[in-house]
Amino acid sequence: METGNAVSNRVDSGLGHYRVEGLLAVSVLVVLLVSPTTLLAFLSLGVTNWIALQWAYRRSGSGPYLGLIAANLLVWAVLRSFLAGELVLYGVAFLLLQICGNILNVFWGTQKPNASLRVYLLYLLYFPKILSGPVEESGEFESKVRSGRAFEPAAVESGIALIAAGLFKKIIIADRLAPFVSSIFDSPLVPDSAIAVLVSSYLFLFQLYYDFSGYTDIARGISRILGVELARNFDFPFLANSVSEYWRRWHQSFSRWVEKYIYMPLLLKRVPVGAALMGIFLFSGFWHGLGMKFLIWGGLHGSLVALEAILSSRIRPPSWRILLWFRRIFVLTFVSFALIFFRSETLERAMALVQTLFRGTWGFDVQLLGRQLSEESALIYSVDAQSAFVASLIIIAFELSSFWLRRIQSLDGRFSIPPLLRFVGYASFFAFVLTAISFSQNNFYYARF
Repeated sequence: METGNAVSNRVDSGLGHYRVEGLLAVSVLVVLLVSPTTLLAFLSLGVTNWIALQWAYRRSGSGPYLGLIAANLLVWAVLRSFLAGELVLYGVAFLLLQICGNILNVFWGTQKPNASLRVYLLYLLYFPKILSGPVEESGEFESKVRSGRAFEPAAVESGIALIAAGLFKKIIIADRLAPFVSSIFDSPLVPDSAIAVLVSSYLFLFQLYYDFSGYTDIARGISRILGVELARNFDFPFLANSVSEYWRRWHQSFSRWVEKYIYMPLLLKRVPVGAALMGIFLFSGFWHGLGMKFLIWGGLHGSLVALEAILSSRIRPPSWRILLWFRRIFVLTFVSFALIFFRSETLERAMALVQTLFRGTWGFDVQLLGRQLSEESALIYSVDAQSAFVASLIIIAFELSSFWLRRIQSLDGRFSIPPLLRFVGYASFFAFVLTAISFSQNNFYYARF
């Protein structure tokens, strides 16, 4: 019998080349079917950057690399500002993050340019992560692809379980919360209820989490079935005891990217820690959009994280359990408040909601709100108390099973349920989710970035 190492070596040496070409062909086909415009744009950006990076590597000095990064940022700004209504480019901001990270790695000498154009294009076009990440480094991703596992039934079943969890998060939870959020943020009326704004900001935080982490689970599940293990992106962020910890648990691949390529270089330039932290969060706001509302969202986070960094070196709070829960509630409240600027269509709308939050009444009648929306010919949503109660029960039940879900995400997890019952369970679950899809018309939220 072959040992595990022997199988791995055989896969790497015998199938690595064919794995790259096969995954690239599948990725090109999938992106073509979803959006031919996206495929054309990504191929153009990929080929252009690959050629330019080969040229820059043979030159001396930082000019060619910095010019290449500036050109990519200009492309991103043009696509976001002038062509957003004409071109539908899914995940272009994630693509440019990976391109710029690869350029900086070559500039710093931590890796050489990809010798193979096919490998580089697969890195950019790999379809499970193309919409919303996770953001991978090119060297690590190439290693994962070339040394990918042979077919393993346990890995396939684990991937299916991840896909099931992701679909549940997206369709059963996130898409059920979306109408409540939209009833406040997208209404032509400015509500006079502070509680309505507060609750909607909380619900948007949960909607965003289950939408984004649901996509990540689906991407990692599909990739695991294909033998490529993508990075995790979330680690129970709602249990964070500080905003700094929240960002270490939320969108982890993006947090690692800004830490490596922005924060650490700023510190090496002797920029004060507080200013460096503010810089990475302002960049985060800029990355999400060019409007002032995104800069305010980033600036709020940057200010508090910088303050936490200053206080943590001077004050050590007691580790009382009740205090930890108060800190967690404060983190969730602060993050939800900042998301008012993130979610609102305009800065003026965000400021109006914030004004209501501090000056509005403390009554909240969801049925009255629904009638107001109908009278103003707004989108009609089901915003009754019963729906809210059911949605809350679904979220609580899902989170209580999170430890079981964490277990099945590991390839070392053992399934004690008989195979036939597991098959029936998966089939029933997917039938249930597919039925719910017909009532859901929401795209993944982060696909717009």
